[in-house]
Amino acid sequence: SGWEVGNYDDGSVGYKEGAYFVTSTRTDFVMWGVANRSFDNCVIELDTTQVAAGPDHDNAYGVVCREQGNGDGYYLRISGDGFYSIAKAEGGVFEALVDWTESSAIKKGNATNRLRIECAGSTLAMYVDGRKLEEVQDSTFAAGDIALTATTYENNPTEIHFDNLVVSKP
Repeated sequence: SGWEVGNYDDGSVGYKEGAYFVTSTRTDFVMWGVANRSFDNCVIELDTTQVAAGPDHDNAYGVVCREQGNGDGYYLRISGDGFYSIAKAEGGVFEALVDWTESSAIKKGNATNRLRIECAGSTLAMYVDGRKLEEVQDSTFAAGDIALTATTYENNPTEIHFDNLVVSKP
């Protein structure tokens, strides 16, 4: 399908059990796998399943839109402990566009959440299981790749499976 596959020092990306997976093994290290395509305005819908995490489910996982080939782009993520965030990575520095916020819409722990991410013009919007969580404006990146991402904030690996991906025009 063209998605990145590899084993790295701080995690791995590839295919397992009929889904694409991202595993983050080093605390605070953002792991991602890219689609190797380019998009400007798009809607990304997919199922995200937390398969493994530390005892506190302190992690982050989701979608990067308009990824610039070096990890820069927009990160729209949820966590295993029920929070969500929208951030911009530029020059390797993360800036919160929406700080981590708790939501009852997010299923906690080893569960599946359906994400819908909209990157249209300067609008970034995030939905979980059909419920809109947030919408923000930022015009730094107009186009780029899409990526699937996971980060552990504990001394235990986080593994996320991504499935049923659909990318469409807004």
